Amino acid sequence: MKKDLTEDDVAAFLESHPDFFKHRDSLLLKLKLPHGKKGTVSLIEKQLAILREKHQITNEKLNTLFGFAERNEEILNKCRKLALNLIAADNREEFLEAMAKSFTQDFKCQAYSLIIFDDAASVADLPKTAPYHFIFRVTTKAAGKHAAALIKTGTPVLGPLRPAERDFLFREKGKKVKSAVVLPVNAADDKEHKQIAMLAIGSEDTNYFDTNMDTNFLGLVADTLGRLIPKHLPTE
Repeated sequence: MKKDLTEDDVAAFLESHPDFFKHRDSLLLKLKLPHGKKGTVSLIEKQLAILREKHQITNEKLNTLFGFAERNEEILNKCRKLALNLIAADNREEFLEAMAKSFTQDFKCQAYSLIIFDDAASVADLPKTAPYHFIFRVTTKAAGKHAAALIKTGTPVLGPLRPAERDFLFREKGKKVKSAVVLPVNAADDKEHKQIAMLAIGSEDTNYFDTNMDTNFLGLVADTLGRLIPKHLPTE
């Protein structure tokens, strides 16, 4: 007894014989496919429509990738400039000024802070050198109460922050921060690479710092700070 062909049988046959219609142009022209409100279209028209759709999706993906590349190049240039200016600083004032100018002029971010871990510090200890009010000395324990996850990760964190983390890092400007980058700063001359500080830069733009950003460039800044903080901002 002959088995009746099913739609699945036909589909399986065509899938295993993709060149079946190669010399059957007349058959192709007879095939019709439903196409919403337009009624029916030929198989070739349907294939062209699918190819156009795939082409559009591919273009969108490429544009997105190019956008990421341009964004990463922009961040690279800013990080390189900051690192070089920090290295060129001869004293504490120039060191702090290089950071402040970079954050406000290059990164165009008004919310930023450098948290220095100092077990002898008071939680509310503020910098004595005006106008660089973005430096805070806190104990590791005190910092852990507000930003334990950021400290524990040991790697750059990008994107939106938890309210407690955001308010701790940016204080009165925290509510305006929609995206941020938080960089762990490790001591360069310590074999265990002990974390001595944490740099945070915040933006009012939700997409300014996102997870697709390359963190290698930002790591360069953190490494530079790791070498220079003990020199210009030693713990007392």
